Amino acid sequence: MIVSSCNVNDSLQRVEVHVSPYLDLSNYYTSQQIDAIVEGIKSKVVYLSDNGCVSDAGDLSIEKGVGAIAGTLNTAAIQAVLDLAITEPLTVVVDGQYNTGALTIYSNTTLIFKDDCGFILANGTNTDMFRNFNFAFSGTRLDKNIAILGGRGVFNLNAANQSPRNPTLLLTFKGAFRLAGVERIVFEGGEYLYASEFTNSIMNCKDIYINGSKIDVGTTNYIDNKDGFHFNGPCENIVINNIQLKTGDDGIALNADEGLTTDCPNIGGAITNVSINNMKILDGGAKGIRLLSGTSLIDNVSITNVKGNTKDFFLIADNLRGGNMECTHPGAGNFGRISIDGINVEVTEATNSTQYLSYFSFSGTFKDLSLKNIIRNDFFTRSKSCVQ
Repeated sequence: MIVSSCNVNDSLQRVEVHVSPYLDLSNYYTSQQIDAIVEGIKSKVVYLSDNGCVSDAGDLSIEKGVGAIAGTLNTAAIQAVLDLAITEPLTVVVDGQYNTGALTIYSNTTLIFKDDCGFILANGTNTDMFRNFNFAFSGTRLDKNIAILGGRGVFNLNAANQSPRNPTLLLTFKGAFRLAGVERIVFEGGEYLYASEFTNSIMNCKDIYINGSKIDVGTTNYIDNKDGFHFNGPCENIVINNIQLKTGDDGIALNADEGLTTDCPNIGGAITNVSINNMKILDGGAKGIRLLSGTSLIDNVSITNVKGNTKDFFLIADNLRGGNMECTHPGAGNFGRISIDGINVEVTEATNSTQYLSYFSFSGTFKDLSLKNIIRNDFFTRSKSCVQ
């Protein structure tokens, strides 16, 4: 391991995320603004309430119990609206509380959410709420320009009423968005609640901007695969700012390679040009940030200004537990420049201490690794070491 100072490429901070050119992202935050904003959008604008969607799902912020019914099933009506994007750019205003199953989202689609409006994943959907049309976890990225302007909107993933997870089938995980093979993605705001597995999964994508979102998986202890934002390589140009996370596993996962699965055994590729800034780990969150590489490169990563409490490690960068578990491209771990600066996170308990014995854990080959301004107020009363 080579440890030295790291000057992350300045161009990372200037990544241009070209969301649909007809949309101004600057003023969507309140419901009062939305009607005025959409008048200036140069695309087809559709309100769900005007197109056969029934808003009767109730308070989307509530964690549902087993068997709870969440209103009229709107899958067909919502999909009919989304299908309009096949022929022209589309902006959808989510202006109610809608129960829905699995949906397909297309290129040049923007979703804008009014206050407290959104979706709940219907009982027994057992897959993601949204996937992109040209879904491809490798190869050419055919879909472009997908923007989720969540504002104060809500996605309730209704974990209690989905099937149990199967950790060997990556593509069966149930979350809000699973996007694969997309260029130019925006997540602005939004609350993503009560997922049973990865809340948002991004695979084989480029130019991703995430700002102001909150993820809370609800009443969970240490539960594998309840990640927040989970990235699978190849991915490039990722900017994440001002997020809050309470997850049952990795808050953010940058997995250039992946634990071995049976449905996509060759998934993986380089993850490069990543900026994570101003992240808060909410009380009860299991873990912080994971970087996973067997042979695929993870490079030019900047992690700054992170605070909060995690039950397990804050950050691990490895080749999957020292190579003791199979991954899609096994190897020693291939890390380029990694810069970590301004961290104030407490590890509150050892939920899985036989695997992760420290605050930071590194295993692999690192070209340039920098740790600066690391604060642990309660270091001497915890059993874990600082760096392993």
